Amino acid sequence: MSKFRFAKTSTSAAVAAMLLGACSTSKVSQATAPTSAAASSTSTSTGVSASSAPASSVKVTIAGGDYLGGAPAYIASAKSMWASNGLQAHVANFATGVLALNALLGGQANFAFVADLPIATALLNKRGLVIDANLSKFSQWLLLTTKSSGVNSFASLKGKKIGVPVGTNAEYVLDQMLVSVGLSLSSITVVNLAPAQIVPAIQRGDIAAGVTFPTFYTAAQTILGSSYQELTYSGYAEHTVLLSAPGTPAATVERVLRTLISADNYIASNPAAAASAIAAQSGGADSVSFVSSYLPKYAQKVDLLSGLPALLVAEGQWLNSTQGVGGSLNQATVVSAMDSTALSAVDATRVSLP
Repeated sequence: MSKFRFAKTSTSAAVAAMLLGACSTSKVSQATAPTSAAASSTSTSTGVSASSAPASSVKVTIAGGDYLGGAPAYIASAKSMWASNGLQAHVANFATGVLALNALLGGQANFAFVADLPIATALLNKRGLVIDANLSKFSQWLLLTTKSSGVNSFASLKGKKIGVPVGTNAEYVLDQMLVSVGLSLSSITVVNLAPAQIVPAIQRGDIAAGVTFPTFYTAAQTILGSSYQELTYSGYAEHTVLLSAPGTPAATVERVLRTLISADNYIASNPAAAASAIAAQSGGADSVSFVSSYLPKYAQKVDLLSGLPALLVAEGQWLNSTQGVGGSLNQATVVSAMDSTALSAVDATRVSLP
């Protein structure tokens, strides 16, 4: 069955264009290795003026687009952890991971934490970036539907209208749900909707089911009420990955990684306080109840393991075949974009690459 689109070009093609068009103007200064461990306070809402920063501290901008996937960065800011490693960090939040990635590619950020699919797109387009570590993994994806929809298994999706933001990780999840029962995206009618439009479309009966991002899961239960129904899929773990700009000193990357590991430890030891801090950092985008419910479902650990190259290669092939993105990825290409030097120096047990 042919796909239904609200736009003539797929979102992945648009993502590729955005990545290719990322400019190189307005660059932040390159981070340099500090001469002292001393640093001033951290800011997540505004940049810190040069006059307030000790000459020995390193100023870095970290772009991000997911409060839970990148939770360690927000905890590090909320709990003033950056300074202990000689950093003055500004964590800049963006509406999407693609925009955060573009900030890195365009020179407006030294680091970014981004989900895996935009990274695969950037690698296909031979964009310059360095993969320093994985921060978290999320695999508790939901297919949202209603009890009256006739959708009670992934196999029952065949022939139905399914809403999803096309070209995103959510569409990749939907495809994997279908593949798990011998179907494909061509087996359904794909309705291209923004993430926030999925649940209202289900409620109206415009679509039988939908896949959107976890931020909207609790709202779906409220909006759909007693008719709410979900199917869980755990066959795909979305990775939130820390990237750096090429040329960033290894000593600076080490300091960032040490801080993020300390934040990981804080989350594990103080889950309730961490949830409150992340919700506060989000400025109302995520409630304390949502963060408390879903933060434990994000496997938080700073590492760099062999599963990430394999995932990016698989996603590259998916982008080629379903989204029309050119280029090719193989394990050697992906591994060449990784630099384990800094993480190995911090904790070699966290690194295991092919």
